[in-house]
Amino acid sequence: MARVRPHLDRTPIVEAVIDLRLEPSADSSVESIGTLIHSIEGYEHQGPIVHMETKLSIEEAEAKSSTESRRLGARLQSSDGKHVLLLQEAGYTLSRLSPYVSWDQLVAEARKQWRHFADTVKPQSITRVATRFINRLELPMQPGEDFSEYLVKPPEVPDELPQAVAGFSQRVVLVNRELNARANVIQSLQEGFPSSDKVPVVVDIDVYSMVDMSPDNEDAWDLLAGLREFKNAVFYAHLTEKTVALYE
Repeated sequence: MARVRPHLDRTPIVEAVIDLRLEPSADSSVESIGTLIHSIEGYEHQGPIVHMETKLSIEEAEAKSSTESRRLGARLQSSDGKHVLLLQEAGYTLSRLSPYVSWDQLVAEARKQWRHFADTVKPQSITRVATRFINRLELPMQPGEDFSEYLVKPPEVPDELPQAVAGFSQRVVLVNRELNARANVIQSLQEGFPSSDKVPVVVDIDVYSMVDMSPDNEDAWDLLAGLREFKNAVFYAHLTEKTVALYE
């Protein structure tokens, strides 16, 4: 495993997310989100978030279907294209797209827009706190080179079989009892990737904790700091020093 660094100059992060799941209050409504979207400075409304449900029934040997849609919230994007904001009665999500700058910048933007959202939508409580980081590694692997040069837990193929790997996906869920948190960790290589001198491996880490917190205090943001440290430990534990050196 690699040593934990506070920051990588050439970070492989392609998306970083702060996500809060919410329990709506009696005052919450999709309409209140509608009044909010045009007052958030620096963001443009990209369209609604819609839940679609199709029902299939059979009447007198004839199949019939019907589709119902329900508006859940709104999707906004910053004018520079670097942030995506999802606003719903039951959720608040901010994504930072590439190039990622820093955790402090991500949290500052999330807190700024959260205040507008919480004051308008008035959720009853926060039920889940999460942060997710999607990393795209470009590994300079040679034909026949072992993934273990770069990944601490690479895919394993029985010795009796051909060792060339064209794609893989492996998922593990880790438990951190101290934080009462879990981490969904996915390592993947998509089959059919373009032939080149770089092999694209995605390391997707989603760290979350189920909670019951007031939206008006600092508890969720304090917890996020701890979840981010857990995420960092998970990330570096999955990589070798040879991999991390590519991004310093």
